[in-house]
Amino acid sequence: MNVKIAGWDDVIHLMHGTNIVPDLKIDAVKIDDYDAIVIPGGWPGTKFFEYTFTEQFKNLLIEAERRTNSL
Repeated sequence: MNVKIAGWDDVIHLMHGTNIVPDLKIDAVKIDDYDAIVIPGGWPGTKFFEYTFTEQFKNLLIEAERRTNSL
């Protein structure tokens, strides 16, 4: 299994002080390269809601659904 973490920022700051460096930026995700998308929940202060309600993220999810429905 090959797992990639995508994010908007160079470093993702999690609630309890943990930081993650994503493998790629959200705008570099090519949905056809992946079998699944996991969207972790967000806590206040983590920018989860700020980012997940963007047009870019919405379009990524629409593309993932399109791919799923075409299989």
